[in-house]
Amino acid sequence: MDRATQVYTLPLTVLPPWYRTTAGLVWLFAALLRRHYRRQQQRVVARLEEEQREKLYEARLNFFVNISHELCTPLTLINGMNERIAQLSAENPQLHKYTDVMHENVKGLNDLIQEILDFRKIEEEGFGRVHIHSVDIAAMLCVQVRSFADAAERNGIELLLEVPPELTWNTDAAFLKKVVFNLMSNAMKYTPQRGCIRISAAAAGDGLELKVRNTGRGIAPEQLIHVFDRYRILDSMDRNMYTDSTSRNGLGLFICRGLVQALGGEISVDSEVGRYAEFTVRLPYREVTDGDVGAEAVQKPAGIAPTLPRAGGGEKPLVLVVDDNKDIVWLIESALSGQFRVSTCHDVAEALARLGEMTPDLIITDIVMAGASGLELVNAVRSDKFLRGIPVVVVSAKITESEQVEGLVSGADAYLTKPFSVPVLCATVERLIASRRMLKDYYNTPESVYTVVEGQKMHQTDKLFMDTVVDTIQEHIESENLRMELIAERLGLTARNFYRKFKKISGRTPSEFIKEYRFEYAARLLTTTHLTIQEIMYRVGISNKSYFYREFQKKYGLKPKEYRTKQ
Repeated sequence: MDRATQVYTLPLTVLPPWYRTTAGLVWLFAALLRRHYRRQQQRVVARLEEEQREKLYEARLNFFVNISHELCTPLTLINGMNERIAQLSAENPQLHKYTDVMHENVKGLNDLIQEILDFRKIEEEGFGRVHIHSVDIAAMLCVQVRSFADAAERNGIELLLEVPPELTWNTDAAFLKKVVFNLMSNAMKYTPQRGCIRISAAAAGDGLELKVRNTGRGIAPEQLIHVFDRYRILDSMDRNMYTDSTSRNGLGLFICRGLVQALGGEISVDSEVGRYAEFTVRLPYREVTDGDVGAEAVQKPAGIAPTLPRAGGGEKPLVLVVDDNKDIVWLIESALSGQFRVSTCHDVAEALARLGEMTPDLIITDIVMAGASGLELVNAVRSDKFLRGIPVVVVSAKITESEQVEGLVSGADAYLTKPFSVPVLCATVERLIASRRMLKDYYNTPESVYTVVEGQKMHQTDKLFMDTVVDTIQEHIESENLRMELIAERLGLTARNFYRKFKKISGRTPSEFIKEYRFEYAARLLTTTHLTIQEIMYRVGISNKSYFYREFQKKYGLKPKEYRTKQ
């Protein structure tokens, strides 16, 4: 090769890919770190939004619950006045019609308030204990459908019920009635004129299937998932969940779901826009709760409260009314003034001062008042030995089950929730005062000194005598030398006088009674302890084994070991 044309070949250098360079790795790490922080930030933002949403939800719900409690007092007054007007207008059909309309609207408003309070109850504690018993589903649905018949006829809506006549199911009757009522109420609201509502129930496999179907506009697919959504329900308190034509909220549906879940079932909804909406409830088979009464048991109407005898000199019983709402005090006073003397107070401090000056026959009190609570008044009455026998009726807007239990546990004899019925209040007051009078009269009669022991009437002093004898025997049961002289000394009697009195009261000699008590105690120890027979003998004060076996078999027909095995 010519020297001038000689070619030099340079070595080729291959660079690593970018992600294997230091700069590339730094960039990749930074990108991953940015993505991690971005996701973490999104999670924090989502959590904060959820917390804010929960706080807003809680604030709205508390607002509605507080407003509902505040509405109970004016609703009580409206209902009370309406009942009085209805009594006075019994012979005026036109005015009676107006009072009926007012009563229905008061009832409707009260149902709305109850829905809001039930909504809160589900959120806080659920519905409490479920009482499972056999329910006549066919009869229950017939009653529920019949209650909507008039409204359906006025609106030209056809009601159809499809249920086997002998269908029964183990469930909670009160819960199921409320579910059916709420589903039918919703169906009535969203069914147009000349529409149709179909209610059906049947046993499907190992469960009960209940359906409520109504014709109409139905529910849009995007709204189906929100039908039971607590947030959407509360957000829609001012508009309809199905359409925009009514202000009715969907609290009833949320309550239905809570009730169905409490029964161990499930509820679902299916709809086709412009045609129908159908709610389906599926309930599992449940075992009957021990001790529960059948749901179809009909309660007998309470007897009419007896007319109260006037106190000495024709004086009427005295009722003390305590409430910081002057209108409520006036309503109760006007309702009771015909049969009772009524004294009124507007706070607990005033009531306690008045109780230092007089002793009423009954006290009516609210719970929530300015200053001390009505429950403090109840506790003060029950802790005073001179006042503890006075009946107390609580009338309050605090209407949840736990609040009512708290009032009754504190010592109230009756608990009426606002809005209360004036006739019910009057009957309650009259019954409690009559019961107290009868109890007072009983303790003023000779019969009060007797009690019933083992089916036999016994004088109170004789019962006290026998209780002392039994206590003494039990105290010295392990002593083989337990004799009637020891018991007589305990009672401060001579042996002769003790013998005569004991035989007169019990019909047995003291020795026979002590022997019988020893062997009954031995039998109890055999079945309730793992003590040996020898140990039991010493526990009942017997040391002679042959005597113990012979007398035990004579009394029970079995040897001690056989008795323990068979028991």
